[in-house]
Amino acid sequence: MKQILVHVLMIIFVSTAYYQDFKYIKPKLTDSTKVVKTERNTKTKFERIYYIDFSKNSEEKKALWSDQDDNDENIAFTYSEICKNIIQKTNKYKTNLPREWVKLFKYKGNWILFNDLPKYVLSDSCLITFDMDDPTSSKIVDSKSLEDKYIFKLHSYNWENPKKNNTSKLEIKIIDRTRMITLWRTEFQNQVSYELMVPVNQISKFPIMVMLETDLMDDENDIFDKIDLEKLWKN
Repeated sequence: MKQILVHVLMIIFVSTAYYQDFKYIKPKLTDSTKVVKTERNTKTKFERIYYIDFSKNSEEKKALWSDQDDNDENIAFTYSEICKNIIQKTNKYKTNLPREWVKLFKYKGNWILFNDLPKYVLSDSCLITFDMDDPTSSKIVDSKSLEDKYIFKLHSYNWENPKKNNTSKLEIKIIDRTRMITLWRTEFQNQVSYELMVPVNQISKFPIMVMLETDLMDDENDIFDKIDLEKLWKN
């Protein structure tokens, strides 16, 4: 009992020490968090911290999705403008896929969430994307499934030529059905991109990496394991 108490006091002391070292960011460190990396530059006033929250129902996991709003005006605008350019009847497509999705990474060989964008809502008629810009909607114009793979043809709003929709192809491959870990492959304008995703109803099964910083940088994801997503797709 004494050893457990000493361990808890050490965690609280370390967490408090990290907290006091920062002047501009305020990490919420508890006995369920572990700091893995910190950066400070007194000249530029840059501060950054990465820490893992292992709690199944942490506030960071709740915040990962709770700030999304499906009723955003830009979502409605992009969807309605896309539909204006579609001559055929707009159908709804039913799949057994979950509706809300967030990104997934690996850190030192273990699956982990990240408090980062983008995030997606996959409904029976559209794909809503939340990223650094205003959220937008892409219309599903075709859908089919093949074993553990789902294929969607999407139309998105063309800001350069609003009278002509952009077209893309989204394929979702399930690589772990128990935890619904999926790999998303997107083809758009002859470019292919991949993202590992997991539905929101599964996030309690994973720890979350939390990153706080004073300025947005381009290397936030460098802390994670490098995964050959193209090779993973072909497996």
